[in-house]
Amino acid sequence: MSRSPTDLQAALARTLRRVGRRAPQRSVCLQAGGVLSWDIAKRGAGESPASASFAQFDHFDAWCAANEGCNARLFVSGHLIHSLLIDPALKLADEAAVRTYARQQFTHYHGAPARRWPLAAWADGPQAGACALHALDLDALRASAARHDVRLRSVAPLWSAGLGSLTACVPAFADAGPRAFALVEGTLVTWLVADAGRVLALQQRFLDAPQVDALAALLARLTAEGGLIAGLPAVVGWGLLDADPGTELMSRLRAHVIGSLAGSGPAADWVLNKMRSAA
Repeated sequence: MSRSPTDLQAALARTLRRVGRRAPQRSVCLQAGGVLSWDIAKRGAGESPASASFAQFDHFDAWCAANEGCNARLFVSGHLIHSLLIDPALKLADEAAVRTYARQQFTHYHGAPARRWPLAAWADGPQAGACALHALDLDALRASAARHDVRLRSVAPLWSAGLGSLTACVPAFADAGPRAFALVEGTLVTWLVADAGRVLALQQRFLDAPQVDALAALLARLTAEGGLIAGLPAVVGWGLLDADPGTELMSRLRAHVIGSLAGSGPAADWVLNKMRSAA
C-alpha cells in the first residue's frame, strides 16, 4: 500500500530536519511512574551538570513525540527490570548458554510470565549475567520510537550507568580491590560489588520504608555479608523522605553519598558522567 501525501510530507520533513546536522543525543531514564530525559548536546565541557537540559514526561510515547529525529539511549529503572549475575564456576559456553540458563532462573523464581520477558545477556571476561524486562513492553517502545523517527541506540539497566560513572565521582573506584555501590530508588536498593569495574556481586533489596535509618541498616547488613570491601560504599539515588543533605540523620550513613537522596530522580552529575560519554 502506498503512503498518503500526508505521510510522505511528514517523512520528508523528518529527513530535512536531519540534513546537515548531527541528530540530537538524548539519554532517557524509564521509571515506573514516567520518563526522565537529559539533552546531552546542550552540556558543554565547562558547564555544570545541573545546567543540562532536563525534562519529564508521563510516558515514553509522549517523550518520543517531543524528541522526533533524535538518537536515544535508554536506562531502565530497577523497578522495571530484573538482573541476574551468573556464577563464573558454571563456565557457560557462550551467549546462548547464558540466555538459556538465565531464562530458566527467571522462570523458576518468577513463574510462567518470565518465559516471555525480553532478555539480554552480557559478559565481561569470565563474568556473565542477564537482564529481563519484566514491566516494560519492548515492542511498544520500539513502535513509539519508529513512529517518531527516534533511533534507539541502546537499552541498559540504570545500575550500569552508575557503575560506568563512579570513577568520575569516586576515583578510587577504578583501583584494584572490591568496592561497593548502592543505587537507591525509593524503597528499592540495587547493590553492586565490583573490582576495577568488573561486577562481582549484584542483588536487589527492598527497604522497610523510604527513610535514611532503613537504608543505613540495610547497608550495614550488605557490607557485613559482602566480606572484605575496600573503603565505604558509594551511594546514589533518590526517593528517601528524610534525606535532606547536611542533616544529622544523613551522618548515620557510613557511605560516600553522591548528591542528594531526597529528589525525585537521578542526580544530573551522576547520570551525565556516564550518559554524556556514551553519546
